[in-house]
Amino acid sequence: MVARRRSVLATWACLLADFGISSGLFRKMTADRETVNGDAVSLVAVFAGKATATLEKHAAALARLRSWMTAKGYAGLTLQEDVIFTFFEEQAAANVPPTRLQATREAIHLAGALFEVDFKGALESKRLAGLAVQALARRRVLRQRDPLTVDMVGMLERFTVDIKGDYRRRLLA
Repeated sequence: MVARRRSVLATWACLLADFGISSGLFRKMTADRETVNGDAVSLVAVFAGKATATLEKHAAALARLRSWMTAKGYAGLTLQEDVIFTFFEEQAAANVPPTRLQATREAIHLAGALFEVDFKGALESKRLAGLAVQALARRRVLRQRDPLTVDMVGMLERFTVDIKGDYRRRLLA
């Protein structure tokens, strides 16, 4: 788990470096002569209390955005609404998974807030929100299994308390 967390923080350190001086956190760290890497005290502190899986998810979304920006010739990572809108348009046209645009909006919010980057224009953008909602509308209907009946639950309970039964099967039940 520690290695996984370290790897995720290293990814976030790269993203922070890509924001550069547009990030208040980056400016503070460089003013304090703190190296921008996954072990940096400031970076570890900023992400304290955030689940590793959440950080992975949001880092992946920002990495996709950064990769697209690099391919388009942008220097660094920016949260300008017009740039992100173009990214969203291209993603929607490419039929990406329906939740991807909303995941990117959430990642922008996290990075903007924690890295002290101006993200309000992108976050408050009705255009970006609208494209994300349109993409979510493409999701297929969730089909769940029928719930267990009272008789089924009772059978499971009886099976688990029967000490003569195989303990592995009882544990699974």
